[in-house]
Amino acid sequence: MLKIVVIIFTWLLMLMGCSAKKASEKHVWHTIKDEQSFPKSNIDTLKYPILLVGDNQFNNIYTDPAILRNFYADKLTKVAIRPPQLDIFSKELLDLTLQQHKSKEKLVIHLGDALNIACLNEWNRFENSLHSSVDKNKFVMAPGNHDFYWYGVSAGQGSKPKERWATACDNTYPIPNDEGNESKRFTKGKFINRYLAYIPIYYPPNTTGEYRTDNKDAFVQRIFVQRFATEHDEYSSFLIQEINIPSKHRQKSLKGIVIDTANYEKRPLNVLGYFQINGYRNPGNIAGITKDQQLIIEKWSEEHRKKKEKFMIFGHHPLEEFESEEKKWITNIIDKNPYAIGYISAHTHSGYIVNAKVIEVNVGSITDYPNEVRNLHANTSKLSSTLYPIRVNTLKESKWCSERYNYTHAPNDSYTSYKQAQRGLYTAHYTHEATLNIGITTYLRLFNDIKANQYFAEDETKTKQYNRLIAKATQQRVRDCFASIGSSETPNIVLYNKDNNINFAKSVRCRSDKLEILKKLQELNDNLKASSPAYAKDLQLYGSCQSLHASRAEWIGNLERKFQSQ
Repeated sequence: MLKIVVIIFTWLLMLMGCSAKKASEKHVWHTIKDEQSFPKSNIDTLKYPILLVGDNQFNNIYTDPAILRNFYADKLTKVAIRPPQLDIFSKELLDLTLQQHKSKEKLVIHLGDALNIACLNEWNRFENSLHSSVDKNKFVMAPGNHDFYWYGVSAGQGSKPKERWATACDNTYPIPNDEGNESKRFTKGKFINRYLAYIPIYYPPNTTGEYRTDNKDAFVQRIFVQRFATEHDEYSSFLIQEINIPSKHRQKSLKGIVIDTANYEKRPLNVLGYFQINGYRNPGNIAGITKDQQLIIEKWSEEHRKKKEKFMIFGHHPLEEFESEEKKWITNIIDKNPYAIGYISAHTHSGYIVNAKVIEVNVGSITDYPNEVRNLHANTSKLSSTLYPIRVNTLKESKWCSERYNYTHAPNDSYTSYKQAQRGLYTAHYTHEATLNIGITTYLRLFNDIKANQYFAEDETKTKQYNRLIAKATQQRVRDCFASIGSSETPNIVLYNKDNNINFAKSVRCRSDKLEILKKLQELNDNLKASSPAYAKDLQLYGSCQSLHASRAEWIGNLERKFQSQ
């Protein structure tokens, strides 16, 4: 029994991965301001506005019931499990937000955590958004902990670290022998290779060195990459980027150093790292910059000082999540260099301003409430950052954001009804079924609300296929996968009895059937989106509104839970 408790405690702590603060940390005063200027800046008006985004965290939902996603973990951290509407529609919200801000006409700086579990299919989904919404010649990204660490907190641990990670990234359930497809993990080396293949700069994959462009007008001017031929490549490798932000008159332009704050000497671990035992760190709570990376940052910073070039530092983690010595080091880099303007970060999902020795602008999440993006602009020689909240009222021209389509208080499958799914050690399986049910209902609502059948009404074959799929999805939604195991009052000791294994296998098969239906609903949605521009337009607005309703419902629910516990 003690072993079981320890295992659960270990796994739950993995989810303390998005900026849970250590109790011993010195409090830093945060403010929320629509506008923040940088006093040390003295630059000309910028040629292009700069859009700052981060933490969209695309999540692979077509996976096994990872114990990291359960009722108890969700109590510890607000984003252990998100409403399924965010998993399904977060891409629509990201795409719409980028398009509304005319991102192809701007420089876009993504501050990390585009992914959630760190899966290849999550990156493919994100890159698809980039292709449609940004100019790759005007795009740069800071590495985030969720972009290449398992659920953002570990480079893999336990008896089968790679297998568990691969399983979480697979799209098959149940996974044969609990071993997923290894190629579907998105490790740090894969991130560096894929990202640098996307932006226009020369980089031979898997190599170490400094590479620069001959184009003086390029956004990304040079990079430095450190790679390893050993397992250290998954956590000690790093990527630094130097960017050029031109002014309108080519005078007093701005430079930037985009650093890697998820760079560690030792393999990141969740529990040992959270408590900083034996030098381990948890990337969800503690940033990391190795000595090798520090030397490059110091070198580039000194070069900017000698050239009298104003520059900004961008990184995923906020300053308060650095270890004391590293925080002192990076603070000195900025504070003692007269040409260093400040620091811009993300990771917290909250967004705030720190007015201290170093001015820091922290950008909130585009997916989680309070949803936001920020910009950087320079007028009258001062560099400033402006907050742009993403709210339902900013999409008020869309009927899909009206209360009619707000399912916060729906009697069945509300945005947060998965929070009621709890059942001892089986709680991850209960939660898995709950999120599958909400996912199916979300697609059924989408097709009903948007009247999807109008897009193939004249095709009798497609109409019959659609009706069969909707009928089957409706049947699957109401199936109770745990009915064969026992009622909600059945003691856990009965559930875990070896004689109940056959019944548990039946529940697995049941959830597998639900997952297959969910995939077919997604396939239908994708096909309609690809074949009908009118549907794609409605889907983008509908999905964005659902994301905003769902993220706000989750935020309010977390607040209520916090007050009830006090």
